[in-house]
Amino acid sequence: MKHFNMILILLFSLSWLAAVSQSPSEAAYLSGMRALDDGNYLVAKDEFTRALAADPTNVDAYTGRGQALQNLKDIQGAIDDYTSAVKLDPANTGALFCRGEASYLIQDYDGAIEDMNAVIQQDPGRAEAYLCRADARYGLGLYRDAIPDYDRVVALQPANTQAWQSAGYARLKAGDTAGACMNWQKALDMGNKNVELLIEKYCSK
Repeated sequence: MKHFNMILILLFSLSWLAAVSQSPSEAAYLSGMRALDDGNYLVAKDEFTRALAADPTNVDAYTGRGQALQNLKDIQGAIDDYTSAVKLDPANTGALFCRGEASYLIQDYDGAIEDMNAVIQQDPGRAEAYLCRADARYGLGLYRDAIPDYDRVVALQPANTQAWQSAGYARLKAGDTAGACMNWQKALDMGNKNVELLIEKYCSK
């Protein structure tokens, strides 16, 4: 029993030391992350703001608040926070990716492509970055440029039926109907029923 009590005292001491070793900014950031994970975006925003008030150089708090603002539909506010994070840490792929994704949402396709280029340069295996860049290129009408990115996504994520479907759209717009039909058939074979009408319209002749 004495040994057990000593273990409890040790665990309590370690937890207390961990708590007191956290800076006010770190504590508020962790609270914000918990709120963000729970979907409490207003609370998360306030906690990240508190973290930044304690430490204006907290890169992760800018990124976290950006995510909270993006979920609150304040896209420009989110972009501003992601930009602050990137200025503090230009190699932060998390902030770059989030800013590129937010830029895509407001149809700033050039901005999205620029950020995704930087992400892919540092993390060439990140499928989501290729997908966002492909969608941005598609939005600009650069269908032939979008195709290799969609192909890269399905190479990294073969079960991504939405990417197969989007690759088909890009190939159709680029004049490659046969290639589009192959992509859509692949999506259908994996259970994507949304391509059935496309196959019927373009591939059954």
